[in-house]
Amino acid sequence: MPRLYYATEYSNRKVGCDPSLTAEERETCINFSEAGNSFTINTHTPTIARGLIRAPYASVRELELLAEGDVVVGVTAELPIGCLSIHTPRKKHYLSMIISRVLVAGLHRERVGETQIAGVN
Repeated sequence: MPRLYYATEYSNRKVGCDPSLTAEERETCINFSEAGNSFTINTHTPTIARGLIRAPYASVRELELLAEGDVVVGVTAELPIGCLSIHTPRKKHYLSMIISRVLVAGLHRERVGETQIAGVN
């Protein structure tokens, strides 16, 4: 049986860390082009993965799961390019602050201003 498998449906699975990856290997990558109107984010960081799964603007393309325990250890999602912004550094540097509470709450973008997915305040 393979150690990992892939799915496209979340189905209330637990989100966790791949025990075979070190903290340095649990990366998050963001890809977009100048011509596109969306960006793709791939993460193996549980905090960011949970935020993407909950975000109403995110279209989850793929989940990477551990065969043992059916645990989500990676997420690839597509989001509108308007969700991406870069700001001046914040005083506190927590990964959980990357995913905006506004995005997870699903509030309308025009009402609350630009949603921050990546970058810093």
